Amino acid sequence: SHVSNDSYQDDPIRITFTEASWIVSLFFIGNVFGCLAGGYLNQKLGTKTLFLISAPISAVTWVMIAFSHEIWLILVARVISGIFFGVFQANGKVYNAEIAHEDLRGTLATILGSMFNLGCMYTFVLGYFVQSWRTIALCQLVPCCLLGISVIFVPDSPYWLVEKGRFEDAKKSL
Repeated sequence: SHVSNDSYQDDPIRITFTEASWIVSLFFIGNVFGCLAGGYLNQKLGTKTLFLISAPISAVTWVMIAFSHEIWLILVARVISGIFFGVFQANGKVYNAEIAHEDLRGTLATILGSMFNLGCMYTFVLGYFVQSWRTIALCQLVPCCLLGISVIFVPDSPYWLVEKGRFEDAKKSL
């Protein structure tokens, strides 16, 4: 059977429950690969750079979903989104460990998890009040932009800078 989409009778995309389950699952499959690649990428580029790359790519995946007319495009966007969320997720914890005083690490780590849960709640509330899945996808641009803007003000990790031999930059970052 097909998933109901009563508010958009003319929408070219009609999905089955199986396709819907793939849309959800592919994000988490991509997330595994992003977490695995995150450590390597962090060593090469640093956490700040990875965050600056992840935010706009995540935003693009939501635009791909919002304007898609084929199910395969949604599936590709979900994999890409999962990969970059995995990179973000893995490196957020690394960044926390590298910059935070040991007395604050636990508290800051819980903030990362809480922000993920707040993002899920944001999406669920949107789903309750907004009928169009395309509009909900576009509303996901707000957290992506907030992430991208906030990261501009975050310094590179002094630990990473020292590893790269950038001692003066590390002093400034401290």
